[in-house]
Amino acid sequence: MSAPAVWSGTAPALTGSRDGSYWNLVMPYALASGLFAPGSPEAQGLLHYLFNHGSRLLGLVRFRAFNESGKPGYRTPGSDDVYGLNVSRFLADEDQPDQLVLSLYGKLAAGMTPNTFVSGEGSTISPADGEYYRSMFRPPNSPNNAFFLETLRLMLVHETRDALGSPDGLQLAFATPRAWLAPGKRIAVRRVLTSFGPLSYTIDARAGSIHAVIDVPGHMVPPTLKLRLRLPAGKRIASVSLHGKAFERFAPDTGTIDLSGLQSRLDLMVSVAG
Repeated sequence: MSAPAVWSGTAPALTGSRDGSYWNLVMPYALASGLFAPGSPEAQGLLHYLFNHGSRLLGLVRFRAFNESGKPGYRTPGSDDVYGLNVSRFLADEDQPDQLVLSLYGKLAAGMTPNTFVSGEGSTISPADGEYYRSMFRPPNSPNNAFFLETLRLMLVHETRDALGSPDGLQLAFATPRAWLAPGKRIAVRRVLTSFGPLSYTIDARAGSIHAVIDVPGHMVPPTLKLRLRLPAGKRIASVSLHGKAFERFAPDTGTIDLSGLQSRLDLMVSVAG
């Protein structure tokens, strides 16, 4: 997991041209297709290219129409999150949890109408002359609203795939906000459909410990199964027990516990230090 580069503003922005804006919309289809193997130099290079050329704002897909059409949602530079679905899938494949968190909360704060949570195809961000409010193009738009739902699912349950595109594993809670595991908080996922069958799990955070229970899909055991505990800053996993016995397959630096090959209900108690 590598930290993304930060756009300095010195490189040309993708939204600085019509072609660049449309590339920013269409390229995510290729990024999420599996054409570029997750973690490969090519995928990492594309990830850094997006960040270094201002492809996102508050985790939303940036776009500028350039057609002077005067259409609501496109009168000024803004966002076009119909295409954010595949950006989120690419970010999950590249293990970018903080960027997924940004997308989730950015969508809530700036990509949907307050309290009513409606999205259009595109939304203005920059001020428009003579208009007090931002505008959207043809709301409601269900694929745009689905961007929020898909991002949330990817944060909680992410399916990995092999070189041929077949599902080969599940990553659980790999991108949840760290505040969600503060003492007293609970994460609960119930009967989420996956390629391996329905999956459920709960994570209960306590002072100094985490209790997690996972019901592994019974239809087909995933070849790889990993749980990540994104603890609050300064906290780390000290020890793990599975069904009351010491379990050593975990990485304190990432908070990832490797449960590959295990079946049925898994009951984990995690000691937290720091």
